[in-house]
Amino acid sequence: MRGRNRRPPKDPVNAALSLGYTLATHAAVRATAQVGLDPLLGFLHAPAFGRPALACDLVEPVRCHVDELVWRLFAERRLRPEGFRTDPTGCLMGKAARETFYAAFEEELAALPRLLRQMASGLARELRAVPLPEWLGC
Repeated sequence: MRGRNRRPPKDPVNAALSLGYTLATHAAVRATAQVGLDPLLGFLHAPAFGRPALACDLVEPVRCHVDELVWRLFAERRLRPEGFRTDPTGCLMGKAARETFYAAFEEELAALPRLLRQMASGLARELRAVPLPEWLGC
């Protein structure tokens, strides 16, 4: 790995990081929707077509957990470069590597959806506590 790259990832570590961030982002989208927030309207990430900016905002503080999981899976050799296929379009995880990754993600980051839901709930609570200006007529 020579640094972070994506869309598409060019090496096994970046492929695993991208998958982990994608799983975390989908959990954050669910969490924001569950508490009545729009996952597309964020604070840190600018709105962009197809990007759930608020979900990306919520994922930022937990990215380190995904990073740590990926590094550990490679350090323990549970994920190996042989489990990936690289071609001119990028690097893809093979079936066995995906199974290993999904199992480790579910086991070791099982609390992530609950944490993201708590973060989204706290944000929703704070936003609802802000008084709206009278001119809005609400």
